[in-house]
Amino acid sequence: MKIVHGWHLPDYDTHFEAYFEALHQAGKPCEYQQQQREAALAFVKKQRVAVDIGCHVGLWSRPLAAIFQQVVGFEPLALFHQCYKLNAPTARLEPYALGDSDDVVDIVLPNNNTGMAHVVPDSEGSGSLRMYRLDDFQLVNVDLIKIDCEGYEYPILLGASDTINSSRPVVVVEQKPHAYFEKYWGQYAAMEYMLDVLNYKIGKRVIDDWVLVPQ
Repeated sequence: MKIVHGWHLPDYDTHFEAYFEALHQAGKPCEYQQQQREAALAFVKKQRVAVDIGCHVGLWSRPLAAIFQQVVGFEPLALFHQCYKLNAPTARLEPYALGDSDDVVDIVLPNNNTGMAHVVPDSEGSGSLRMYRLDDFQLVNVDLIKIDCEGYEYPILLGASDTINSSRPVVVVEQKPHAYFEKYWGQYAAMEYMLDVLNYKIGKRVIDDWVLVPQ
């Protein structure tokens, strides 16, 4: 573990080290995706519970914990847990993957960019990491959900529909191209599900992150 401009990071991660160093050299706050977060918070009416899915080392959870009464982060990779707890000590960490079923999966971890960890395609049912549905946790008073899971956002939303329908939170979902998962459900499947099935609308787009708000 190393500390880079106030953030605890895995030793071998060079991507976020370079990211924060560039911000520091430019005289900017050493915060990750601050623009996306501020865009989402502009639509949030209450600050009770925020859910950070794909919470990594807490790059969203820490600033959210300064605003919300409770932050719940989901991160299945034990490699990140110590960093997360040091970066966001008041947040609640759930050490599980999320999807549309209670199952097991595997996750692949790139060498230098730990933020690119993602579910191994077709590993459902044969992996070593526990996966649940967000709905299994029966969270209430959820005012913000952020999902950044490298192409696996759509199954996560399928398993979160009850939570979303009951709380009607603002949802931030990443929709980047993904070489494998696009073949199954397309790049924008998560956003389309929110709009067409869960009755949401687009609040704002910031690069590849979409802020979706209830109708």
